[in-house]
Amino acid sequence: MKRLIRAAPWLALGLISLFFLMALHGRTKDVTDQTASIPRLTSLYEGIENLHPSSLSPELMEIVKRRTDCYGESPTSRLNGECNTRYLEDLIEVGRRNILSAPRIGYFLIDVKICPIMYSICMGERADLVCREIGGEMSCTNSPDNDVRCTAVEAKCIDGVLDEHWRGAPLSPISYSAVSSQKAGDSAEP
Repeated sequence: MKRLIRAAPWLALGLISLFFLMALHGRTKDVTDQTASIPRLTSLYEGIENLHPSSLSPELMEIVKRRTDCYGESPTSRLNGECNTRYLEDLIEVGRRNILSAPRIGYFLIDVKICPIMYSICMGERADLVCREIGGEMSCTNSPDNDVRCTAVEAKCIDGVLDEHWRGAPLSPISYSAVSSQKAGDSAEP
């Protein structure tokens, strides 16, 4: 009986933790389901290509370049998330340094994760492959021009998310938000 009494707090803590994880997973799943919509991604990509770059574009393109270089450096960096962490930290630092308005940082961090997807769509859309023979085998890579163009697409996407969640109002009719479209009356920061 004493064992049962001693185990009760641990059991209660375990059940509370399980409940919390289930609730967190449900919220994350809702955001992911909206973000992953192929028609939504296609529409967003088409809108981004028509945007004009902002004054932050050179800095944002440098951050995107560091992210893509990081993925190429080590296969484990992609697995443990260090590239994405550094990417998000760099974006926040640029936003804090250059934009004076108060950000909706939680929404920004969720929605900016769609921008690397825009880079990938761009790379796959116009794969300008440069092929050469190395040691009797063909090796093909994307052309440097395609990489620069797709880096610019991701930078414009980041700029749009900055407009929506940091500068206070989108400058274009494109909505990047996977969060704010969830529930009309939900104004709580994630």
